[in-house]
Amino acid sequence: MHGLKTSLVVLGAAVTGHAFVAPRAGLPTTTTSTSGLVRPFSAAPTTEAPSRLQCAERRSRVGRVVAMATSSARGPGDGEDARSPDELKAQAAKNMLSESSVASVVYYWLEFRDDLTPQWMKQFTYRNGDIQDIGWHQHLGLLLRAEPEEMVVRRLSQRPQGGSGNNPYLKANRTQMEYNVLIEPQKIASKVMQVREQISREWIQDLSLISAENSEVERHREDSLCLDSESKKRDRKLVFDHDPLNNTSSPYRGKNYKLLLDMITKAAVRAYRSELRVSGDRYTLNWLEKFMHRNDMEDGPNLKGNDLVEAIIDGPIVVIKDPRTEKNRVIDPGHIGGQLMNFRQLEAQLVTEAMESIPSDHVELKRQFLEERMRDQLDNVVLTQRRKRIVEASAPKDDFPSADSSTPQEGFEV
Repeated sequence: MHGLKTSLVVLGAAVTGHAFVAPRAGLPTTTTSTSGLVRPFSAAPTTEAPSRLQCAERRSRVGRVVAMATSSARGPGDGEDARSPDELKAQAAKNMLSESSVASVVYYWLEFRDDLTPQWMKQFTYRNGDIQDIGWHQHLGLLLRAEPEEMVVRRLSQRPQGGSGNNPYLKANRTQMEYNVLIEPQKIASKVMQVREQISREWIQDLSLISAENSEVERHREDSLCLDSESKKRDRKLVFDHDPLNNTSSPYRGKNYKLLLDMITKAAVRAYRSELRVSGDRYTLNWLEKFMHRNDMEDGPNLKGNDLVEAIIDGPIVVIKDPRTEKNRVIDPGHIGGQLMNFRQLEAQLVTEAMESIPSDHVELKRQFLEERMRDQLDNVVLTQRRKRIVEASAPKDDFPSADSSTPQEGFEV
């Protein structure tokens, strides 16, 4: 292990949430702020939940569809990704889980009035890249391998209460306190992994509500046919209910569920479009792509989650005459919405399986880290022994005769 890195942090009593960090190793002074550091994340899951075998078969077919669509759109010079579409989706869900875990850990630090570790974490992310860019595995690996850093904190005492702000005697009496804070990235990585496992268990529970969300969308649509707009709003029922004062849950569980639901709905739209593209149903695909284009425009409604599914179901029914068969083709938005809800259930099952593998992912990551450290220590031992043998072999031999020699030495009496 290398020597500790040392940084100087000067905190003023009048400065709230800011620190001026100047490493002693001659690095330039940088100014950081804890504001905007906490970024909560979350995510989410037809009427009857399909079995695991049905989900696996459906995802396998959808995965082949997405792979065919991706390969057809990729140019001959583009690189190939060896991972399957399901693996890419699982990777995206785990990246999102890591972002939520880091945000929760930062929340805990700030709750205990630790504003230095969040600043260090922000600088660490700035140096190494966001989780979405480098991936959760590399992010945790870099944390485990980072060297401890000692920070020297100098803080001015608070201004005495009362009196004039221009009083020179009050300013002169402000003393400066200095203390050391040791930042240990390995402990931070361990804390992040603990929170990741906690949030992954919460997501597994919350993803089971996707079937109920689909049922509520269908029930609300049926009631909307015979109710006015105000009655529809009052009649909407809550599927996910989270008490923010519940100490057993992570701090951003409610927001996480909303983001999870939005992510799964978006993934369901992509998977359904890919299936329509490969199956050749160009009329339904054209209707859905036009709808999503209007929704995602800069001045569009930008609907997400259940609102997006309900808007698709309430879309206009279109009758198109097929020029080849001379028959009318009906595009039913209700059927499109039903298919999207089926795909949402499949995507929720995929994310659930990814969350179930989080503990084993952490065990594998720790095993790789320990094996790497053991190899480094073994290499250091071997290198030290080699250096010792080289020094012994290159050392000059003693020219003086040995002590048991019977030959008289010059300068001594015999």
